[in-house]
Amino acid sequence: MTDSPNTSATGIQLIANQSLQFANPVAGIQMAVLPIAGAAWIDTDDGVVVIDTLIGERAARQMFERIKGQIKYIIYTHGHLDHVGGTAALMRDSPVVIASDYLPDRLDSYKMLAQHRARISAQQFNLPEDPERFAGSLQRVVYPTETFIGTRTISLGNRTFELRTARAETDDVCWVWIPELKAAFIGDR
Repeated sequence: MTDSPNTSATGIQLIANQSLQFANPVAGIQMAVLPIAGAAWIDTDDGVVVIDTLIGERAARQMFERIKGQIKYIIYTHGHLDHVGGTAALMRDSPVVIASDYLPDRLDSYKMLAQHRARISAQQFNLPEDPERFAGSLQRVVYPTETFIGTRTISLGNRTFELRTARAETDDVCWVWIPELKAAFIGDR
């Protein structure tokens, strides 16, 4: 494979450097979207809940600039880097980070297998292989402060967040239902 000017960076850099798009698909829901990564935030009367954090801190900082309230919770839908990679940029308010009980094990295995994961990612996304950069990205990932299995409900201000773990694309899935908005957040679309 010959590197073109567009593939001189690692996969994470390329995706994180894509143009971040913002949307407000439903009143009360804000979204930040990259080609393979997305995040959402929901404003409540008592603070903000963020669901997923994009692939890197650069994009997450751009999202953070648009968030008006204090982030109280960050919820991970699963442990792929395009869902948890930007969290460090959102930690100013020391939010509670919630995920499935299985998610920390996924992150640990990514660190242990960083060289192999870098090769897989390079092949999957047709990008240069860079194990050091991949391992470095993993060092900045924020582990959840609280984990659970089954069902958990969070009430914040005028919103209810019903979290449910599942086994789907990965074994560490957590999907979110907000009944007041009639909205489900399932991670990958």
